[in-house]
This record gives sequence, C-alpha cells and structure tokens, in this order.
Amino acid sequence: MKDNIFAYLPFEHDNTEYINNLINYAREQSNKGSAESILASAVIYTNLVEYLATHLLKNFKQMVYLLTYHQLQGVLFLKNTKSKGAPKTLGPLKNELECYEFPDKQDFLKDIIEFSNARNALFHRLFEKDENVTKLDVDLVKMQSLAEEILAKYNVIITGITTTWQNILTVPQSGTEKIKKDKK
Repeated sequence: MKDNIFAYLPFEHDNTEYINNLINYAREQSNKGSAESILASAVIYTNLVEYLATHLLKNFKQMVYLLTYHQLQGVLFLKNTKSKGAPKTLGPLKNELECYEFPDKQDFLKDIIEFSNARNALFHRLFEKDENVTKLDVDLVKMQSLAEEILAKYNVIITGITTTWQNILTVPQSGTEKIKKDKK
C-alpha cells in the first residue's frame, strides 16, 4: 500500500480497453435476443456492476487511509474499515459503501440494490422460465438499463471525488498551517 499521498492516483483502472470492449460486447449481445446472448450479456453486466462497486470501495478505503496517515503523520490512521479485504458480492459491497458519504450516494446504492434484484430474478429463476426467450429479455433489459445507469453515476462520482482529491493536495489545509505557526 502506498503511503505517499502525492503519488496516489485515485480511480485508475489497469485494463480500461479490455473493460470497454466487454461493455460493448454486452451491449451487442443484448440486442441479439437469443438465450445465449442474453445470458452472456447478463454475466458481463453483473461483473461490471460488481467491479465498479468494488473499485469505488477500494479507492475510498485507500483515500481515507492516505488522508489520515498524511494528516496525522503516520502516528494515527485508519488502515482498514469494517472487514478484511473487499467483499465480492453486491449486498456486502453496498453495505460497506453505506459507511462513506459521497455524491449521489443514495441513488447509486438504490441502483445497486435494484440491479441485484434484477440479476437475482434472471439467474435464480432461470429454470423456472419457459422456453420463451422474451421473458429472459425483460430481465436483461432491466439489468442493462441499471448497469448503464450505475456506470454513468460511477463516472460522475469519481470525477467529483478526483477533483476534490486534487484540490486537497494542492491547497494547504488551514488547520495544518495553524498548527505549524503555533509551534514556532
């Protein structure tokens, strides 16, 4: 874990091109209408939403750690919140994200819950569906719509937080300046 607050770049993705290709593939598959295409698209959208929620949580944890480590000079800092590691499924991810305040939080988390319910409707009742693909299609349309909405909100959230992060690094904190002046 990097302890240098100035070296940390929040919300970087290791494989952006690959992620974008998967999103485009899911969009293409969702328009084909076959059961196989619907399932392929649903799996990709599920992984996308889980990835975005996990990525957001990991970055929030790292930012809080760095801010507390930097501001308190490594004497006292918040290294981990709640659990060891990051949860892998949407329910626990949503619960951990609830511990943080961030722009559009309520709508973002509401969409996560709705997506999880739509995913469950498709995957957990898959064998209850008849051979009519249109019933699967209805679940996928909802999943696709919610995944696209979550992606758009994620981009807004990270843009705002990244801007704020950059401002924190460039603007001296008034409390810190006061502490330094009082020590003289």
